[in-house]
Amino acid sequence: MSKATAHFLPDDVWVTVKKGCTIAAAAQAAMIDLPLPCGGRGACGKCTVFANGRPVRACAALLEEDMTIHVPDAVRLTGQTVLTDIRAYDAGRNRAPLVEQARIEMAPPSLEDSVSDATRVKMALARHLDVRPERVRIEEASLASLPGKLRDGNFKITANLFYEDEGVTVLSFSSKPLYGVAIDIGTTTVVTALCDLATGFVLDTIGIPNPQAEYGADVISRIVYTEENENGAKTLQEAVLGVMRSSISILAQRAGIPAAGIPVMTVAANTVMVHFLLNLPTYWLRREPYVPAACEFPTLRPADLAMPIMPNGRVVILPAVSSYVGGDITAGLIATDLAARPGLNMLVDVGTNGEMVLAGDGFMIACSCSAGPAFEGSGISHGSRAVHGAIDNVYYHKGHMVYDVIGGYNAEARSLCGSGLISFLSALLQKGVIDRSGRFTTEEKEFFVADGVSITQDDVFNIIRAKAAIYAGIRVLVKSVDMSLSDIDHIFIAGGFGRHLNIGYATNIGMLPPLPLESFSYAGNTSLSGALRVLNDRTIDAGSVAAAVTNLELSVGNQFMEEFTMASFLPHTELDFYKAV
Repeated sequence: MSKATAHFLPDDVWVTVKKGCTIAAAAQAAMIDLPLPCGGRGACGKCTVFANGRPVRACAALLEEDMTIHVPDAVRLTGQTVLTDIRAYDAGRNRAPLVEQARIEMAPPSLEDSVSDATRVKMALARHLDVRPERVRIEEASLASLPGKLRDGNFKITANLFYEDEGVTVLSFSSKPLYGVAIDIGTTTVVTALCDLATGFVLDTIGIPNPQAEYGADVISRIVYTEENENGAKTLQEAVLGVMRSSISILAQRAGIPAAGIPVMTVAANTVMVHFLLNLPTYWLRREPYVPAACEFPTLRPADLAMPIMPNGRVVILPAVSSYVGGDITAGLIATDLAARPGLNMLVDVGTNGEMVLAGDGFMIACSCSAGPAFEGSGISHGSRAVHGAIDNVYYHKGHMVYDVIGGYNAEARSLCGSGLISFLSALLQKGVIDRSGRFTTEEKEFFVADGVSITQDDVFNIIRAKAAIYAGIRVLVKSVDMSLSDIDHIFIAGGFGRHLNIGYATNIGMLPPLPLESFSYAGNTSLSGALRVLNDRTIDAGSVAAAVTNLELSVGNQFMEEFTMASFLPHTELDFYKAV
């Protein structure tokens, strides 16, 4: 078999692979993560590297000879800021963790009382918990050690209990402190939290870019990848499982605890991400009528996913509402207590998909609209995620356009992330560089904010389409319950994109309704916060929360397209409503 060697710089990594494979495949073999937003079809150019000094698209260029390949920082998946903000989680609330300890004492066996050790423990636990003995079961993996532990402890023992199926299961016998893991699997990032189940206190968090981004910037691109590549679904599954395993192991190591002793984890993710996680078929998710394989998922054992925690522990996956309103939104509803709040309130999670839920007196209604990957930098000439060197704020100061860069004052501006694009658009509109249709009023159809970083006419149109989708989704939701935008009392903005979002700029361009600024608040990573709440409060019925939400399918009828068309201007066709902007 003919081989070729790639020398990757500035990593100084050498890898020998089969001649004729793509540079992207060689980079993967060298453990260098490259984004392939278009799913590796050579359409977007976001994976451009320099092979022997020539710019090439890594997903399409073939390694036909030995090459020296320079991978620019702006191309790499690593380096992006990952949201671990769990401000919506309160460790002191509703202390009833999914796994808790029970200390029991029983009489030792005798000739008159010779029931099995397991039966003796079950009866003692039934008395302790005030349940029927048949409601108590013991995991088989814990039976082997039970006789010795009972006698070593003089028939006093601590059981670690998981409540399920209207009963309780003994996962293990140990008096060591209990820890749990909550994971938010996002389209772009995977965030994991390690929690002390006795206190609810979060000990540590870690956020890592989702390696599935190598196979597509959005869920649709990834679904297409699974359809066009043999074993594509398994590839995506292993990609996310790998980062989950690594995250858990790192957190356990940093905390000085054995990962194998962690008995429980909760997972919140959008519906497609869960399908990838469980290797469920995704074919029908992108075809009308957009039906998922499931919206509720069985409780698994960590061994089923080869997780490094207790093999016979439990993995709880939060249920979804629909194909594109997933468990991450269910988690967000739990984290913000949206249904219990007085008045009319919204949860808006802006990303590649825009998911939003409107909650009022006795109802919750949700929808999902495809904003496209523009807010993640895809489809934008100098767009990127929120990485080091990305401009995240553009504004006019004393007549001059200035900007802020992720990484601080001395960081070199290399790209524009989502919040930077929105603020840039707002600034251009404010100064009349673009008109209300988004067209440049100047002879030049490109505007530079920094050396080598600009926005083009096509970029402007892409951002307008993305913002219009978000606004139209909000407007359709409110209209569906015969209310108006001015009736909204509060909007919670969730997700990593929302952290950098300036509400004033977002309303200036018509992405958000022009409500008073105090009507908005940033809720952080509500998906992770909700997963933590479920981990620490078994009284929360996530299934009932998801079931209480009515899904509004925007593809049915013409209302969304009508609203989208009106919102495809800056800020909107209805200027009277925006007079306060």
